[in-house]
Amino acid sequence: MYTENYPPYNYEQNGTIQGVNTELLLRAARRAKLDINRSDINVVPWARAFSAARNNPDTCVYTTMRTVKREPLFTWVGPLVNTEKVLVALRGSEIEIDSLQDVQRKDYLVGVVIEDVCEHLLRRGGVPEDNLQGSHSALLNLRKLKRGRIDLVAYDELTLKYVAGQNKIDPSILKTVYVFGSGDHYLACNPRTNATVLNRLQNALDELNR
Repeated sequence: MYTENYPPYNYEQNGTIQGVNTELLLRAARRAKLDINRSDINVVPWARAFSAARNNPDTCVYTTMRTVKREPLFTWVGPLVNTEKVLVALRGSEIEIDSLQDVQRKDYLVGVVIEDVCEHLLRRGGVPEDNLQGSHSALLNLRKLKRGRIDLVAYDELTLKYVAGQNKIDPSILKTVYVFGSGDHYLACNPRTNATVLNRLQNALDELNR
């Protein structure tokens, strides 16, 4: 099982993987009597986690937003959580966004995490590649924003504020200027993953979510 540092949903702290969705999945595994433990979860950059689940049997990745484009790529277990995807600017800036077309029209540079759903949603919404700058983590994008190297960061709002606070960046300097997507997040598994195991995990999640 793979994941990334995406607090408060999944993140590594003091060498231990934690987070809301981590605990939910481990509880479901125990309920389903499956041998899935904290030590089975690998925390790596998102692009690597996503690629691992895409290409390797019996491999899953979370927290993964379920989209039309991704639907046929995985077997899905969930939902785990619903989140909003936002564009965040520095408070005090004069940036205003009424639609994604404003990003291109005003030539804003947006920081995205490579292969994150925000990158795909922005591209699908018509934001050109020249207006997107990829990095391997939300923290790197926040640092670029603070230094004026980019104008906006695209990510989950709660996660951005959490990451900022954990890394000596005052969350109050951030302001959300546009919400461009929302959806449910899941455990996404390679289609060549044992169906019986995934069905047991899904049933346990359904019981916990009742």
